[in-house]
Amino acid sequence: MERGAGPGMCDVQTLFRRHGLRATAHRALIYDTLAGADHPTAEELHALVSARCECLSRSTVYATLEAFHNAGLCRRIPTPAGPDRFDADLHEHLHILTPDGEVRDVPETLGLELLNALPRGVLSEIERRTGLRIARVSIRLHGEPARSENGHPNGVDRRHLAPADAQPAAR
Repeated sequence: MERGAGPGMCDVQTLFRRHGLRATAHRALIYDTLAGADHPTAEELHALVSARCECLSRSTVYATLEAFHNAGLCRRIPTPAGPDRFDADLHEHLHILTPDGEVRDVPETLGLELLNALPRGVLSEIERRTGLRIARVSIRLHGEPARSENGHPNGVDRRHLAPADAQPAAR
């Protein structure tokens, strides 16, 4: 679930100030943990934060996530199943959502290729017909386990993974 180290305390203080938030040790800890995690739910983030500091309640984590989201410090990612997930990575990138609520980043080059493939004429026509300027395009990808021609998830027929001479387990 870990992505990498989040920003240092001085960077976080500057970041919070730029977004109109007061920098506190608890907010810095929550943000640092969020920045190092891979699209956690609020509950998952609370568990990660609690491993570093048991003093934070669930309600503090939930309220802080809401403050971060409202200030533009993180994205809320609604999922088809289960609670929302959060992402401190604010650069434009696409996500794939799975039926079980997992969120994965689309490799950046592929996401850009997909976005650049959108016909500009269609976007201009949408603007003309609606009278609105398109400020941003957001695409939600919904994934499910790939199936091969043999019908097995991810193309793997697990029967072929066992040695040919293996005997079934005794009951």
